[in-house]
Amino acid sequence: MELRFDNRNGIQWCRTATHIYLKPHRDLLPWVAHYTLHLGGGGAGPVRPLVLVPDGAGCLGFTLEDGALAGRIHGPSAAAVTVENDLKIRPFRFFVEFVPGGLRAFCPIPQSELAGRIFPLGLAAPALDAAFQAAWRDSSCLDEFIQGVDRLLRRRCPAGDGFSHVLALTAGRRGVAAAAADLAYSPRHLGRLFQTQLGLSPKTFSQVMRVNRAAQALRAGQDSLTWLAQELGYYDQSHFIRAFRQVCGVTPTAFQDNPSDFYNETRKLAGMLGASQKMR
Repeated sequence: MELRFDNRNGIQWCRTATHIYLKPHRDLLPWVAHYTLHLGGGGAGPVRPLVLVPDGAGCLGFTLEDGALAGRIHGPSAAAVTVENDLKIRPFRFFVEFVPGGLRAFCPIPQSELAGRIFPLGLAAPALDAAFQAAWRDSSCLDEFIQGVDRLLRRRCPAGDGFSHVLALTAGRRGVAAAAADLAYSPRHLGRLFQTQLGLSPKTFSQVMRVNRAAQALRAGQDSLTWLAQELGYYDQSHFIRAFRQVCGVTPTAFQDNPSDFYNETRKLAGMLGASQKMR
């Protein structure tokens, strides 16, 4: 395998100094947000830890270990995780980034068993791991490998739009009961459905979406926490600050002071955050 990506198929979405974001096949969009590729080099400046803001969605991550492809499932999470920035020493990294609820389509076990945890792909989903290994062996370069990933995921994706319509009604809502009523579900049934399909409770997922919206607003220059609290439906500013700290691990002010220390997945959540904003 030659670790080179030439964008032969025109799937590159955008590119930074360290990462390449790639579009999946349109048939996968109800479940897969994008692929992320890193090919070595950490860019200029010091290597610092990075805080990952949770987005309620899982992903598949692949690295090379002794020259072999090693895959891991990262389950959905509702709490920030600090990771070491090792971009300068890792020669290759590839991620399949799912939308919230998308991982369930390809790893059909209750997502509550994966929530907040990382598993070797071969342990949690051996058939899926074998398919990725075959795609890797059959490819001469990364363009071919990513095409192979598209094909293997398309063969496994179910019909319909998955869980997205339920999530869109729940994301950012001020109360779970309202979403349950809109869906003609009991709150208990909605909670069980979320635990199976997403791995988080409706209330927790709603809070993660609201905090992601807040993080986007803070990055864009919004400095009024009172306004943000009202816009996101919190009782008051102190309630908003507690919720933000619970998800991100720091206060909104600390986030404002060092936004480059945090990473939140705006591409993955763009459609859902927009839909939830309209439904408030």
